[in-house]
Amino acid sequence: MHGAAPVGWLMAVICAGTGLYCLCSARRSTGRARQVAVVEGVMLAGMAVMAVPGGAAPLPSVLLPGGAAGDGLRGAAVLFFPVLALWPLVRPRPGPGHRVHHLVEGAAMGWMVHLWLLGGHTGPSTGPPAVFTALSAAYFAGCALWVGSRLVPPEPTPGPSPGRSPEMAAACRVVTALAMAVMLVGM
Repeated sequence: MHGAAPVGWLMAVICAGTGLYCLCSARRSTGRARQVAVVEGVMLAGMAVMAVPGGAAPLPSVLLPGGAAGDGLRGAAVLFFPVLALWPLVRPRPGPGHRVHHLVEGAAMGWMVHLWLLGGHTGPSTGPPAVFTALSAAYFAGCALWVGSRLVPPEPTPGPSPGRSPEMAAACRVVTALAMAVMLVGM
């Protein structure tokens, strides 16, 4: 992510902390809630790594350009998040889901990983076209506002529930969407 180092570190800490919370709550959740928590946690962990300011955490040498093995690993890294987003489609679970949203997130994550791998060692990345950046950032910012507006439940829910509460799940989605918007603009 390009920009001021403090902003990069703040993004890295927020994404890592929220991703860790999502992954820990996946252990206590079941069904669709577990799938969503795992997908969000892994995507947030990926964004945390990409948000670390340049030079602080160099890319592993196997991911550097030059060599067929490196090309294959870079390709696998780029495809990891879109394939991860397909998991809820391949193994559907009962309950409300956001399959299309996770596909959009997975595609955006794959694109950001591609730009991160290119920009990490070949100078500033060329970035996606301005229209793609604007539309993607607007989508994720709008998503964060929409989910955030639903954080306060109309009436209290009785008793604790296993896994993460609906409010915490929504808060994780807000953080994920905001981080996606900021990182798309910052790449």
